[in-house]
Amino acid sequence: MNHLLARHPDYEQVVQSMTADTLVVYACSDKAKTVFGWLEWLVDGEMLLNFSENALARKYTRLKPLSKATLKKYLQALAVLVEGEITKRTRSIYALIFDHFVAVFVCYDKEGLAMKHLLAFAPLLDDTNQNSPNHKNFIRRST
Repeated sequence: MNHLLARHPDYEQVVQSMTADTLVVYACSDKAKTVFGWLEWLVDGEMLLNFSENALARKYTRLKPLSKATLKKYLQALAVLVEGEITKRTRSIYALIFDHFVAVFVCYDKEGLAMKHLLAFAPLLDDTNQNSPNHKNFIRRST
């Protein structure tokens, strides 16, 4: 505190003027920033989990190293949170939509607007069989 008072007498005004978005940078631990950074890179970049253990990836990133096992743990925890949010938003009303490439969407109404989120996108396990049990098996394995 002595340093702040001596060198930065306006620190209280500076802190109060910060928006909630900028406070996240200061409020998050280094570990949280590292985990988020790797997860964001892996998910948005469509990388494999072991990418975080790749020597070149580690060489050219400022993120601290994380193991595949650690990332998997946090990815599973994130999936639980996302599933909970989807459940909360969809309540008991939902629809499944199959498009040409067999995608599973969850659809719901939010304040009069139709909302749609992609849950799974993959080929059928047996693409030579287009019957309903094959589609049912696809849904069970992918959601």
